[in-house]
Amino acid sequence: MKVFSFIQSTKRVLKVGNIIKEQFMVLNLTRIFYISFLVVFIHLAHLLFFAFHDAFGDPIVESWRIGNIVGHAFMMVFMIIISFCAYMIKKREKYNEKLLLYFTQLVALSYLLFGVIMVTIDQLIKPSNTAFLLVVVFVGIILIIPPILAISNYIIMYVIYYFSVGFTQMTPELLLSVRVSGLTSIGIGIGVAIVLWHNHSLQLTQKHRIEIQNKRLERTNKKLIYYANYDPLTGLYNRMKFMTFVKIELERMKKKDRPLACLLIIDIDQFKRINDNYGHPVGDYVLKKIAAIIQDTVNDIGISARLGGEEFIILLPDKTVDEGVSVAESIRIKLQQATFEVNSLKINCTASFGVAPLLSLGKDSFNISYTAADKALYIAKNSGRNSVMVSTI
Repeated sequence: MKVFSFIQSTKRVLKVGNIIKEQFMVLNLTRIFYISFLVVFIHLAHLLFFAFHDAFGDPIVESWRIGNIVGHAFMMVFMIIISFCAYMIKKREKYNEKLLLYFTQLVALSYLLFGVIMVTIDQLIKPSNTAFLLVVVFVGIILIIPPILAISNYIIMYVIYYFSVGFTQMTPELLLSVRVSGLTSIGIGIGVAIVLWHNHSLQLTQKHRIEIQNKRLERTNKKLIYYANYDPLTGLYNRMKFMTFVKIELERMKKKDRPLACLLIIDIDQFKRINDNYGHPVGDYVLKKIAAIIQDTVNDIGISARLGGEEFIILLPDKTVDEGVSVAESIRIKLQQATFEVNSLKINCTASFGVAPLLSLGKDSFNISYTAADKALYIAKNSGRNSVMVSTI
């Protein structure tokens, strides 16, 4: 089990989604752009130091000095060009992942090769591995490269390193020591690269998951807000939201000298037959179409809501009962004339209406007006349906 767990953990380290990989490449581009200024300064400092260094007439030391001057001069120019290229790539609105990967690889391999050359030159005067170790660690820390690719880079460079130092280090014992030190440096570089990739992949993966969860929560919150205010079937306001508008209207009416408002209650005639004969999906479709007719009629003059089932309610601010009756008649005629087509079915229906004034009478204002409108609706139902009745209050 422990072996299996280790294998699974290793797979998670080596694998990361395409989105995360692209983010790594963009991060590498940003790091290369900003670090290039510091690196150019470091190369310039080395260049000036070796330019004014006296070789004391020793041809080997002179060769070492010239080698360092040429190496640092070349890398300084190279990094200036790299900085410009990074700037041009950053200006693009959309990044090309392959281009970013190739660009990162160019910088990584160039600096690893630079480290090999510098160590090879150093063998002229000392069995040192410092330059290669610094470059290996520098590349491992600065650039986030996929582990497989990083391991390949380091192995290739070590092979070059292994044979390169043999050209300038002639003492067998020292050559062996330098090669072993190079192998140690490669091990450190691979370890740093894998740890860096692993840590960043975990951070970015967690960040990505958090973003996804936040988007899901945002969508869920929007749905909850919607369901808290709207009827999910018809898109009209639900009873709870409708009551908030009623309270606002009642408060507004208290401040007016001649408060005017009225309620309309609508009930679809014999709607149960539609559900029984054609099924609830057809009934739901008809309700949606009826709600659209109601909303279209009162959109600019009132607030409509679905109370439940086939019953709807409308609040008409600043409207008299006569004006409310006019609106109710308009909806009634539209419904009577409408034909709802569902697949091969053609369905017609009518509605009954109860109209009552909304009175500002205190805490029970709405209940009193609603009861009155409901009684008027009951009369309309018992009087043959498809009609508008007005409350006597």
